[in-house]
Amino acid sequence: DMVDTVVNAGAVEAIVPLLSLSQRIGEECTASIGDIEKEACYAIGLLASKATHQDRIANAGALPGLVALLKRYPPQLPGPTPPSVARRAADAVTNLAHENNNIKNQVRTEGGIPPLVALLETRDAKV
Repeated sequence: DMVDTVVNAGAVEAIVPLLSLSQRIGEECTASIGDIEKEACYAIGLLASKATHQDRIANAGALPGLVALLKRYPPQLPGPTPPSVARRAADAVTNLAHENNNIKNQVRTEGGIPPLVALLETRDAKV
């Protein structure tokens, strides 16, 4: 399976640091940085759709990065970037936590529930 091949090649460890790119380089939430973070969320979400990789992704530190993105890019911010980053981060969290109680608890302890609930108030139909 291609997902296994990608994960075994080290994709998780290469992608997870991109979830906190703007924090690591001290950059504001620009569209280009937001695009990189959004695509990193998308890739993590795809890899996490396979249950056998969820723990590896969580252990690589994806949850703090995803929750930080949910908090930094509330969909109420103006412009197209915040809702798309928030949507991809929420998708990745959903895939990671799917049928995995340990990761669900990690989402809660990382403070991920309030920003996920805040997404319910967005006007973006895609969120």
